[in-house]
Amino acid sequence: MKMITQHKFLILALIAALFYVLMAYFSKGYYHADEQFQIIEFAGYKLCTHSGTELTWEFDERMRGILQPLIFILITKTAHFFGTVDAYILIFITRALTGILSVFCIHFFIGKIRPLILNPRFHFPFAVASYFTWFIPYLAVRYSSENLAALCLLVAIGLSINSSWNVRKSLLLGAILGLGFLFRFQLGFAIVGYFLWLIFIKKIEFKNLFAFCSVILLLVGFGVMIDSWFYGEWVFTPWNYFYQNIVSTTSPSFGDEPWDFFINKFTRYTGPFLNYLLSFGLLIGFIFERRNVIVWCAIPFILAHSLVLHKEFRFLFPLLFLLVPLFFLALNHIDGALKNFSYKKWIYGAVVSGFLVVNTIGLAAMTQKSADMGHIAITSYIHDHYGDQKINLITVPFGNPYNPWGRPIKFYQEKNMITTNIEDLCELNTDLIHEDAVNLLVIRQIDGRKGVCHENLNLQFCHFITQSIPPWIEKVNTIYKGFDPSNIIELYELR
Repeated sequence: MKMITQHKFLILALIAALFYVLMAYFSKGYYHADEQFQIIEFAGYKLCTHSGTELTWEFDERMRGILQPLIFILITKTAHFFGTVDAYILIFITRALTGILSVFCIHFFIGKIRPLILNPRFHFPFAVASYFTWFIPYLAVRYSSENLAALCLLVAIGLSINSSWNVRKSLLLGAILGLGFLFRFQLGFAIVGYFLWLIFIKKIEFKNLFAFCSVILLLVGFGVMIDSWFYGEWVFTPWNYFYQNIVSTTSPSFGDEPWDFFINKFTRYTGPFLNYLLSFGLLIGFIFERRNVIVWCAIPFILAHSLVLHKEFRFLFPLLFLLVPLFFLALNHIDGALKNFSYKKWIYGAVVSGFLVVNTIGLAAMTQKSADMGHIAITSYIHDHYGDQKINLITVPFGNPYNPWGRPIKFYQEKNMITTNIEDLCELNTDLIHEDAVNLLVIRQIDGRKGVCHENLNLQFCHFITQSIPPWIEKVNTIYKGFDPSNIIELYELR
């Protein structure tokens, strides 16, 4: 019976791996600009495709850790050795490998948490939800600092649950969390919580604590070495990052948010019904699982990010993989409280039904939607359909998918492309058309529907081709409100 159960969870992991590879294919582009500009574009510096002046201001300030760009450099050089040079294939391989690594980490974590869930009937639903809660596959294929740090935290927590402790294990955990810190310095807040848990709850011996801390410091030293190699001078990027974001008054400002920013964004972005379900599980878990290592890692992480003025919801991504396990641990207490309640099955049935409806819609949308506003969905379409031709790309402000914020995304740039900038659609006319090229117009949806002279799109030579986000997902978004549809990119051909 035990072997059958193990096979069932292994088959589920294989299904998840296939689904994540599919997600990696469709989820083109980046959730946030940092995923592109401070990893992929940074790697171009050592691949000799970019100069330092073409990179973001963080390069000049020597404040970004280089472990992720270095891994991407190794993937790129390996792919080049086997003859793969297409940028879109390279980044798909990177996302697919990240997705497969995520499945491995989640599968390991499920195996460690499952015995803590008292009701065996919840074990398989817990595993399914851990892989397929709608936002998890989407995040799991992101080659971002948030995701790789999250995976390190996930494995470290899994290794810490209900098992003996020795120096070898302390060294391994220090190495995993040290790597997590190199991927994303902010994981240090969770590591502080983990360290306190080791002292006050686990009460491990001093020699184990010393081994744990020593390996983390060794990994930080390794980070100094590879960062200094990359920048060409001795640097300590964690301090530079802290200085530029917290101490300096001259660094670029990205906005200040109130203390309850994360609460508002969490209830909005996790989707209808699921937001209340996960929030309830989070509250119960924090109260009744207060000795759990998950809670000790999560609380300082959340508090520290809430105190910093600049906030983005992605800062909490390293914790999102822990929402499902914390909910099912909370179910231990809820299930016990409802033990003699006559409508218990009806409540569980309603919860499962609501989850299936909302989650199925969310998963379907994520498998059809490129990351963020789909800038790279448009560049990919241009690459696939016009990449072997000379291209005249006509753009309006903030409409260029190759340069959405004034900094070109060189990694995806077509070699035989020229760009013609216009201020608005009032300048749209046949004089812009080059006879020896394919003439493409890219605009934001707001330019085409509410912008000045938007009626010019009805001119005979304008032909709508595609848009960055499918129309049916636009309709779903009227309920979900996860993105601003006015920033959807539309592609036209002028002929």
